[in-house]
Amino acid sequence: MEELQGWLVTSLSEASTRDGEQFDAQDASASSVLVGQWVTRLRDAFYGASGRSKEASSNKFLELETVLLEALKRLQSDYEGQFWVFTVDIVLALAVEPRQEPVKQDACQNPGETPVEPSDSSSSEPKKQKLKRVRPQPNAPLAYVLLSALHKLVDPPKNASAKRLCVTQGHENENLRSFAAYCFENPSHTDPKLLVEILELFHVNGITPTQVYALADHLRASKSHAALIKLCQTFLHAVEWDFHAMIRSLVQSKDWGSAELVAKTFDTSNDRDLAKLLVQEAINHQEFKRAHRIVYNFQLQADFPDIELLYSRDTLMKLIEKQRWSLALTFVGSDTTLQTLLLTHVVAAGELQYATYLAKERLGWTAFDPEQVLADAAKANPSSSQSSLANLPVNGYLELSVPDENIVFCATEDELRRAHSHFFPDSDVEVEDNSALRLVGLDVEWKPTSSKIATTTGVSTTTAIASILQLASRSHVFLIDLLELHENDFLFDFFLPRLLTSTEYLPVGFGFDSDLKVMHQTFPERSVFRHLPRILELSAVLQKAFGPGFGNSLSNATRQILGKPLDKRMQLSNWDERPLSTGQRVYAALDASCLLEIAQHIQSHGLRVDASTVVSWTDVLAQLSVVTLSQPLTSANAIATAASQRRAYQSEWKAQLETKSGLDANTLCTTNDVLAFWNTLTTPATESPHPQLELLPMHELPKLLIQQAGETSKYIAVNSICFFADERPCVACIDANAKLDTSRLAALCGLSRRKIKLASAMECESIWGFAPGTVPPFGHRTGANVALFVDETLREDKYWLAGSGSHDQLLVVPSTAYFAKLSDLTVADIALLPQGSRRTTQRTENKDAFSVYAGPLEGSDPLEYRFLADTMVARVGRWLRTIGTDVVVWDAETEATLPPNVDRKSALLRLAAKDQRIILTRDKKLADRRDAGACFVVTSDDPHQQFHEIRGHFAIELKREEMMTRCAKCNFKGFDIVDVEYVKQQTYDVVHPNVLEVVTEFWKCQGCHKIYWEGPKYSSAYENMLQMFEKAAALESAQ
Repeated sequence: MEELQGWLVTSLSEASTRDGEQFDAQDASASSVLVGQWVTRLRDAFYGASGRSKEASSNKFLELETVLLEALKRLQSDYEGQFWVFTVDIVLALAVEPRQEPVKQDACQNPGETPVEPSDSSSSEPKKQKLKRVRPQPNAPLAYVLLSALHKLVDPPKNASAKRLCVTQGHENENLRSFAAYCFENPSHTDPKLLVEILELFHVNGITPTQVYALADHLRASKSHAALIKLCQTFLHAVEWDFHAMIRSLVQSKDWGSAELVAKTFDTSNDRDLAKLLVQEAINHQEFKRAHRIVYNFQLQADFPDIELLYSRDTLMKLIEKQRWSLALTFVGSDTTLQTLLLTHVVAAGELQYATYLAKERLGWTAFDPEQVLADAAKANPSSSQSSLANLPVNGYLELSVPDENIVFCATEDELRRAHSHFFPDSDVEVEDNSALRLVGLDVEWKPTSSKIATTTGVSTTTAIASILQLASRSHVFLIDLLELHENDFLFDFFLPRLLTSTEYLPVGFGFDSDLKVMHQTFPERSVFRHLPRILELSAVLQKAFGPGFGNSLSNATRQILGKPLDKRMQLSNWDERPLSTGQRVYAALDASCLLEIAQHIQSHGLRVDASTVVSWTDVLAQLSVVTLSQPLTSANAIATAASQRRAYQSEWKAQLETKSGLDANTLCTTNDVLAFWNTLTTPATESPHPQLELLPMHELPKLLIQQAGETSKYIAVNSICFFADERPCVACIDANAKLDTSRLAALCGLSRRKIKLASAMECESIWGFAPGTVPPFGHRTGANVALFVDETLREDKYWLAGSGSHDQLLVVPSTAYFAKLSDLTVADIALLPQGSRRTTQRTENKDAFSVYAGPLEGSDPLEYRFLADTMVARVGRWLRTIGTDVVVWDAETEATLPPNVDRKSALLRLAAKDQRIILTRDKKLADRRDAGACFVVTSDDPHQQFHEIRGHFAIELKREEMMTRCAKCNFKGFDIVDVEYVKQQTYDVVHPNVLEVVTEFWKCQGCHKIYWEGPKYSSAYENMLQMFEKAAALESAQ
């Protein structure tokens, strides 16, 4: 290629020297000779000197383009106008394919074979020969490379003169204009796509609309849609285009990518008519997933409010058509509309008994009547979000510094006015902070929904409904009930506007632009949520200092600045519940107050980025943000509709609270009932009398669980979990920090694991008599015939802190008294405990499949499994990663990075210990090593069977929202949406140019920067995993 570049640069000057005159591109004879030499040189360099086919890689294209670009720059500088005339001649020469030359060949000889002399030398009859046309290598690839180099030559703004000269050729060069006119009349003369590139580069004029339409029809017929779109761009203002018809045509040919590109490129109106048409076409073609994606790509949620429901219905119907009832039940979740659809089809399939079982036992539809096909079915009871002991903060997480009595819940105007007085006291009242600028932490919570259609409320909404607003000062946190106060003028017209615009206070938020959007969409008629004049946006500050990872996670931010992460397990709880559970109150207060702690830490110590860089508080204040909604609701109709939806939501919420309150008061057991039951139990004669049980306020729990170094705490938090063992009600008592081992429970009961089913919230209340999170370890509703199971590690603890029937109190139960009074129970190993816990004991059963729960790293879910798959199960590890499981794969590529003298197995074990991961392997010797930690040994060689073993043992579930949430390359969980321009410019992961022509949305891994997009196999990935889980379910049910 270097030799080629040298020849190209000197070719024009050498031509001048030979003739003794300056090279003149207008001299047809001289130009034709030199053009032929250029074409020959380019063909030889690209295809090889022999002209035979060589596989041209993308690198070879790029290499030739680079050589051409450098040569063209030199020639453009030296010859200017002559250069462009000559360049057009080369383009036109390469735009026409070489003719097929006839070659003589023996009739009996195959191409490429050496002729064989006849065995009969006396025969003088000449051989029969025939003429065979040999197809030469095409010119088109070279033409595309040359045009690409010319585009780069004229594109930069500094090359305006080159661009002008290039366009001049399109207006004045008769050869170019004649070539274009001839190609329009004879489309087969050159590649139509190449013709479009030439027209676009040189801006050839004199083309009539009729000729353009004919070329467009030809491109459409050959399905050259990318070229068709470029043709439209080239003649956008010279020709009238019917883009609506074009989109319909592209959809008819199933080229959705090109249709979306047309909408994105040519839909310049505010109404987004082309995008709306595309969505409607997708819906008409039953392409609901595609319609859903387009709606969100073009921000058309307000125009298609039911798209979430349509998308969910479509996915559910695919499961229903295959009668995968169990998977369908998991998919519908708490969405009552989808539940109704599922039950209707189960009945239609003739499965009346199964439909009744699903409705009454699994979904809690007590009034379900299959004969009426769900006409009078009761609404499913929303899943309870009341906290259990396992959901309370534990050591290792950031703790709330505000006293419990200073967490104030505001649900009346009087309480709001007291909160206002706290922030704006009378002049004779001493304030907590006399500095010129005081900080106020802001946060918003709302009930998470599986879709934007909150069908459980009976109202069609397109957004989440804000439920709790947190306002934090240094000493207090106010939790404002937005649902109860949704029409309060004092809050929205006086208190909040004054607080958020006051020069006395600086609001502090983390990702508050999202919270503000939810507040505006919930209260669109209130102007206070359209604009914040200033806010200290900590996510932007930390992202600038430490990178994107700290700007996306508040837990990461507190860990970096304050030394401990946040306990985020209550984040997705039901924030519409009233009263809030203790865990919710603590979480909500901490979410707002930690913002002030971070800001105060920066104010006092600065923000240390590294050993030599500290960002001062003054520099941080220079980064104050102005938050303005990008797309607020502006029309009176849209505002009225959103406000009406909120009012209907609030009305339904209020009715549900009143119904639930009546249920709690009339049917649930109380703390007094639990104490009375305990008093009826007798103590064996051999035991000394036990004292009365004590009650502990819930907020005292963290203090009792704090364990000093070298000491053993005499208290343990115990969780009582309600479940069914083949329809018999049971309760399992385990350490609140552990996870219930359902596989072990099934073995104890002599059942398959599918026969063990955790109780729903309504089942806990109706059968056991307690709300979730309040279930005691005894004293359940009389007549329930509840079987008790207790984890063996609880014997050694002196006092249990257990449920009492109340969300505000705990029972303090002496373990010795419990085991003495309750003899009819099963004590066994039924809990998966965090590794390193003082109660972790060696498991001696099933040594080949030895497993201990691997505890989390700080900031992660303590009940989320974390695996390390060795080379023997690497394939299964990648499958697990596909469904969102945290799996590091130890493969040959990993081993190749190790130094030669490092033992591979020792390195694997060290990595597992460091990250606290369970090792998945087939190597029994690896599990038997003394330095081995938690290992699970699979028994099968077949990857599918290995997958079923792991899935069954660890009770791994398929969750649709977790599919493909981890990078397939590095296991990082987190992606950023990027556009085509970013993908073209980035250098981490090269994407094929063909992909860039049809794909408009990409995802970048936040860890390794690998680029992802929705390819043809994307839609089948979830279906494949469904099939694997369905097969596993069938295998278990057959056991």
